[in-house]
Amino acid sequence: MAGFAMVALLMAGCSAKTEERVDTKAETVDTSAEDAAAVALEAYKALYRGQTGRFLDLCAHSSKFTGGYHDQMLLNYRRHVEHVDTTRQGVKAVSVVNAEKDESLQMVKVNLLLSYGNGTSEEIVVPMVKSNGEWKIK
Repeated sequence: MAGFAMVALLMAGCSAKTEERVDTKAETVDTSAEDAAAVALEAYKALYRGQTGRFLDLCAHSSKFTGGYHDQMLLNYRRHVEHVDTTRQGVKAVSVVNAEKDESLQMVKVNLLLSYGNGTSEEIVVPMVKSNGEWKIK
């Protein structure tokens, strides 16, 4: 009986040594920052093209906005775009500067560069969170 236990231990030890272990985390590329940046870029391009509804759709919790609040948000976005058009001659380009995942906050901070028609530019930080499996503006 003791011999059987010893053989079982040896076999277990040998099988552990010859077993090939694959680190699946090392093989998986985390694209969450890039994916979040793509959504942030899409949202801000839509906003400055006047597609305020699309911009709002890409905001977290926008599906919970009631009719009056939803309409007020769209109006505020339209007024913002009008203000930028008047004071800075509109947004001519939006580009991603960088995107950084923040594990502690479970979000991605996306830096976008807004280039205005009057030759100036501004870098903004867009916090992105996962909402129902999709990246949304926080």
